[in-house]
Amino acid sequence: MENSKKSKCLILSQFFLLGCSSTFYKIDSQTGDKTQLLVSPDRVILKCEEIDNYSGDVKDARLFLIFILDEEETVLRSSPGTILNRNVCDGKISKVMKVISGGKKIYFGNSGVLDKPRAFDGDKILFPKLGDFPLNGRLLGFQVIWNENGTCYNTYAGDQKPCPNDGFPLTK
Repeated sequence: MENSKKSKCLILSQFFLLGCSSTFYKIDSQTGDKTQLLVSPDRVILKCEEIDNYSGDVKDARLFLIFILDEEETVLRSSPGTILNRNVCDGKISKVMKVISGGKKIYFGNSGVLDKPRAFDGDKILFPKLGDFPLNGRLLGFQVIWNENGTCYNTYAGDQKPCPNDGFPLTK
């Protein structure tokens, strides 16, 4: 009898803990040509993607990309759109990862709006805790990321104060 009560308490506590740690995605605000997203850290993947057939000045050219799993379980991309070398791109990943790993609520400030229909091309992105999901053809211009604890990174100004900036956070 005593073991049965302990088992039920253990099962209920695990259910409660799992329920509290649910994953989320929300378009927090859109105004003009800006979009603010609110997501859980497990819905974000960072990548420095090698650029094929690049003929510019940057050696070992990369594009810094953020993949975000949305409410329809499709993946949108966000990027500042600048071409970087591998070291600079890896540095951005490290700084953005500090914001993501330091919070439970992650805010993204982006240029652009999410008003275009989803368009699938067959490519998928793996989110380790959630699964494989298709890219949806949507792209935002990454500007700034911050978490509920005040850790922040702006793609152009780094972690200079005030941060967030560039018009973020958006007011509702």
